[in-house]
Amino acid sequence: MIWLIAIAVIALVVVTVNVVMRAQARRLEERVRRDRPGWTVRRAHAAPALKSALEADGVWRPELRNLGASDVVLAAGPDAVELWCPPGQAPVLRRDWRDVSAITTGGTTWEFTEVPAVVLHSRHGTLIPVVLAAGGKRHTWADQAATDVVVAELRTLRDDAERRPDA
Repeated sequence: MIWLIAIAVIALVVVTVNVVMRAQARRLEERVRRDRPGWTVRRAHAAPALKSALEADGVWRPELRNLGASDVVLAAGPDAVELWCPPGQAPVLRRDWRDVSAITTGGTTWEFTEVPAVVLHSRHGTLIPVVLAAGGKRHTWADQAATDVVVAELRTLRDDAERRPDA
């Protein structure tokens, strides 16, 4: 009987953590949408390759310690692309479009599966893979077609920024 109670407690803890993390990610996405009107804003997952790519790019913030267990938010506007991580007081990564040499569709391993990713190429050679989330369920990712659409949107934003005389 004790083992049944132990299993129930573990299940309750897992469900509670999942609910809290989803709520935190939704609040962050809503705040970024509110603070960045007119920007492309998408919830994404912190695939294992993302943390190492951000570290290789010279980005380190305390939030990165727990990045593997959280969702992130990708935001792109007329001047820059940003990556937000809960609690999200400021973007973990902000790159002006002039610092992004390319945006491609790629792939990364996440939960033992090869999944499509938006890949941001920095001017100094770092590849930053961002796995887009799909739907309301945690740990679901966007398919190739949805990822291609976001890549096209980001390319348009970057190309428009390069054409502006003030860029």
